[in-house]
Amino acid sequence: MPYEVILSGRVQGVGCRWYCSHVAQKMGLSGAATNLDDGTVQVILSTDDERAAHECMIALRDNTLHLHFYGNISGAEMRRTPQAADGDYSW
Repeated sequence: MPYEVILSGRVQGVGCRWYCSHVAQKMGLSGAATNLDDGTVQVILSTDDERAAHECMIALRDNTLHLHFYGNISGAEMRRTPQAADGDYSW
């Protein structure tokens, strides 16, 4: 079952979905990211590996891969989801 990560902060209109795709791809994960109406970004990671999903969430939040990103992620929450990885920005 995939994992959902909700990112908050300055995450819309700043290249966050692109950033998410590059972080996840560098970690060997596929998925999708979508801007939500409340100003957050939803990331669906197509993996059953909780550790890999958690490491990706930390990498997104803390930019441990040092990728250029115009925004600022101040919060990240993760949970299992039955939702397929089909957002408006897929990789």
